[in-house]
Amino acid sequence: MYMEQSGNRMRCLHLDGLGHGVMAQQATDGLAGLLFLEPDVTHVLKQIDRQLKTTRGAVAMLTELDLETMQGQILGVGDMSAYAHIDDQLQTMSFAPGILGKEHKTPCTLTITLKKPSTVITASDGLRRGWHLHSFPGLLNQHPQLVAYVLGNIMGRASDDQSVCVVRVE
Repeated sequence: MYMEQSGNRMRCLHLDGLGHGVMAQQATDGLAGLLFLEPDVTHVLKQIDRQLKTTRGAVAMLTELDLETMQGQILGVGDMSAYAHIDDQLQTMSFAPGILGKEHKTPCTLTITLKKPSTVITASDGLRRGWHLHSFPGLLNQHPQLVAYVLGNIMGRASDDQSVCVVRVE
């Protein structure tokens, strides 16, 4: 996972390399320099796709939050999910099937309008998707580390690696 801020824009690249162990980790190494290489996030994801062609590939999401305009975009490919908690409503997003660096469909994009406070969550397939706000009353109003910890421990799959990124806009 890579996260970087430039001015009022924050970008997060959440990756899950194919396979396990060192080879999966090596597939996703060295991509941080691409986060702000292009002004448009769709072009950044295309660059990442090109970079991954010589590896086993990865599933990934790229999130951009513009804290000046309060607009956000989340786009991705593969078995990952994203959630946006805005005005006590939870928007859920899954992505086009496929693998960056290999074969995939056009990346799906979710555009969100942020309000203060908002919480944006991205998760690998190691986090079960069947969770709802009513199962965790008030959780998404808590500190991002606590949100990630609770979701990872309760909704995580023991048989799979997991990663969860939680960003709170206040």
